[in-house]
Amino acid sequence: MPLAHTIILHYRKGKPRTICRALKDLPSPAPWNHNRTNDTFRVLMARIEGYIAGLRGVRLPDDGHLYLQPTHNTDQRSYMELTEDNFEDAMAQAWRQEARRLTNADVQLHMYVYLEGVETNTAPAGAPIRRATAQRILAANPIVDEAMAQNDIPNIGRFTRAHLTRHLASLPAMPTPQEIRIPQTNTFRQTQYLDEQR
Repeated sequence: MPLAHTIILHYRKGKPRTICRALKDLPSPAPWNHNRTNDTFRVLMARIEGYIAGLRGVRLPDDGHLYLQPTHNTDQRSYMELTEDNFEDAMAQAWRQEARRLTNADVQLHMYVYLEGVETNTAPAGAPIRRATAQRILAANPIVDEAMAQNDIPNIGRFTRAHLTRHLASLPAMPTPQEIRIPQTNTFRQTQYLDEQR
């Protein structure tokens, strides 16, 4: 197993080891670069908890854990709960399993966190987050085009653009091109990294 590899982090709302679907109001699965030398279990959990703390309407339960999908065909009921004691061995074993069916460069370890909903009072009255419908995403595209043409935002790649249009589509009101800013979140940093690798 190499020292550096990719973890794909999935978010689910519900109880661990039950069938939970990905929901539209949760972030899409995102790649996290993991370095086995520097990123201990505690470091990885701190990064994940820090990211989840910035999400609206959900939180990691007090007894929440990180779960590993040990093989490509393992269903949610059999995911492995990761602890500081089994973290390295479980990842190495899962990586070897995936390496049998993929090339080393394509191996990604899939990890899951299960979140619970919380009430939030931070949204201004009358300005709820909107559902990012296909129609609103389409409406965001020309605004992003104009923002790039006017150099209000830098030229962005396919992954970052897709995430930005979805982000804009979920805002209470569509911004003008001059008002658009690339959010400085882990998800946007990951999409920018993916675009750089293309």
